[in-house]
Amino acid sequence: MGVGIRIVTQIRRDGRGERESPRKARFVAALPGFLPGSSPAPESRGWPYGGPAAAMVASSGGYLKGFDVELPEEVVKRARELEFGEELLEWLGRSKAFRESVERVIDEFPRWRSVVVDLSELDADAAMWVARHSEEVEELVREVAVALVEPYRPEVDGGQLVVEFRESPLEVEVDDVGIRFTDQLVTVEGIVRRVVERKARVEWAVYKCPRCKRTFRSTRDDLDRVRCPRCGREGIPEEIRLFDCRRIVLQELPEEAGDQPRTLEVLLPDELSYRDVRPGDRVRITGRPRVCLTGVPRPDDEFEFSLEACGIRRLSDPRPELELSREELEEILEMAESDPLERVTELIAPHLYGLGTIKRATGLQLFSCVPERGRARERVHILIVGDPATAKTQLLQYVAEELAPKGVYVSAQHVTGPGLTAAAVHTEEGWVLEAGPAVLADGGLLAIDELDKASKDDLNAMLEAMESGKVSVAKAGITATLNARCAVLAAANPEAGRWQGDHPIEEINLDPALLSRFDLILPTHDRPEPERDERILEAMASAHEEEPERAEERELLRKYVAHAVQHYDRVKMTDEALEIIKEWYLGWRERCADLLDRGEIRTVPVTRRQAGAALRLARAHARMRLSEEVEEEDARVATELMDHYIKNVLKDPDTGEPDADTLETGSVKSRREARRLVLRTLRRLAEEHPNGVPKRELVKKLKHRIPRELLEEALRELKRESRVVTPRPECYLPAE
Repeated sequence: MGVGIRIVTQIRRDGRGERESPRKARFVAALPGFLPGSSPAPESRGWPYGGPAAAMVASSGGYLKGFDVELPEEVVKRARELEFGEELLEWLGRSKAFRESVERVIDEFPRWRSVVVDLSELDADAAMWVARHSEEVEELVREVAVALVEPYRPEVDGGQLVVEFRESPLEVEVDDVGIRFTDQLVTVEGIVRRVVERKARVEWAVYKCPRCKRTFRSTRDDLDRVRCPRCGREGIPEEIRLFDCRRIVLQELPEEAGDQPRTLEVLLPDELSYRDVRPGDRVRITGRPRVCLTGVPRPDDEFEFSLEACGIRRLSDPRPELELSREELEEILEMAESDPLERVTELIAPHLYGLGTIKRATGLQLFSCVPERGRARERVHILIVGDPATAKTQLLQYVAEELAPKGVYVSAQHVTGPGLTAAAVHTEEGWVLEAGPAVLADGGLLAIDELDKASKDDLNAMLEAMESGKVSVAKAGITATLNARCAVLAAANPEAGRWQGDHPIEEINLDPALLSRFDLILPTHDRPEPERDERILEAMASAHEEEPERAEERELLRKYVAHAVQHYDRVKMTDEALEIIKEWYLGWRERCADLLDRGEIRTVPVTRRQAGAALRLARAHARMRLSEEVEEEDARVATELMDHYIKNVLKDPDTGEPDADTLETGSVKSRREARRLVLRTLRRLAEEHPNGVPKRELVKKLKHRIPRELLEEALRELKRESRVVTPRPECYLPAE
């Protein structure tokens, strides 16, 4: 903009200057503490609300009873000309949201400038009328709010107050916003996907024609047409109106999204642009749908929709709200009183035969997605590793999309942009903060397929999300911490594609630090078994003919999970249950205590990580029973599942003993000992062979202590980790 342009940032919305109201009417609303004929002291703060307001419109006299404030006569006249105008004024005196917001303006102006109109407090007909005539109502409410605030804040004028609408009766989904709702108030609920930094935007501009000297005004809808309407000469800007704005991208809820989640661009103007909104937040936005026009419209042009926000409410609970009928609640209680774990296992992907242990663990995981209090983690993380064609992908999709009240499925092989967590992304508008799947699944379950195909940076970011439920972003001047309180159900393939040996941990191509975050690592195998293969084929064939009862059972299980995690999130551990887990943990620890003391072994069978997993599984099973206490039954289910994990995954194939260190280091004890012995021997022989220890010398020294295959493998691993160098072919030296 050129020199001499006047920039206006705080004016009345109707564009006028100081309010002129020579004729005034009396506006009163019957609230305790205000007597007719007296004026409240400007220096007072707050209103002494003692009970519900009982505002009434006077039948005669042209005034409203209650507040001793003055309202412009044209405002009262305008209200009476509207269909629901008088009812609206009467309702404002009773509205709790309106009264509290006006009081907050008095106390916190200019930091808070919004007066709230909650349409859920109105009856259905009046609320629908307001939704369709919101611009007229907005001006009326602003005038009323100014009259109430001015005795306390004389510096406030109408242009400084923002009317914030909430909870429109026209509640639509993200994908339903269209032409038919243009200029009407609608309420949309969704997940914030992207947040753009705050900017200044032009609302209108005043131009002067250099030829005929006429001034004319252009709004933000026609800023491209800035020519003089009389002579057609291009105008020179003299005055512009700017307002704060921030754009966000709203994505439809995970529980409602299909294969391709829909998104909607939302403009947060004025006061709303300062609200604390972060990627991953679940919000309800009330606003007016707009068509994003670019340039002069021509036939066959297509334009995007956006939503101009008039109100925003950030939901404290990221999970969807639950609605249960009496019949559904009775069915859920009946299911919980029997053997709920077996029943839930049957309902998890019934078209997939087998996978009993994995389905049991996944069923418990669904009941672990609760809000956490304190530092103890409640969420259960599970990793499924196995041969191809063992239904890992189908299981993940079924659990995330059909059973979890809030679930997000993603294939790490195709992850782009913010990856699995969140990132600062550079766009045409600059750097913006964008949420990834872990943030979008906050409060629910995140299913990650092909985890071994994810990038190293994404996997490192998942460490923080899985342990603390947070994601930290610090890039390009953007520093933020986002919530990612989700249970992770992941699937991966062995490093060679199929299992090659007897120890799963060594064949999983993932960092040991990430592996240790999983409470359970469950392997799957594809072995030819005629009877089992026949049943798998029969289950696959029946999947094409699903009965309607199956869909009803699936929906009931989804509501069962939602009911349990919402109403039984705080379960307490009984002394009897704690004693069982204590005996289980100490039993494993004491099993090798004597051998550890004598130095005969260097393995630890279980660590506190496995103890924490047992506690989480026991609490999840108690929640599944709709119990507020963890009892002996819950502890036994948890310890049996942990025993299966320890005996089948955390074991040394050479000794058969449990070895929890494999989870922390990524290799079994025999291989760790071989690497340690090879490295120690190389250091000793390097004194005799400073130019490189020949391989034959190393084999000769260790032939009675390490098998040749294990020695070769140890040399390859040490070389890959740059702990051993090869100055000459078939010669080795320690790198240190």
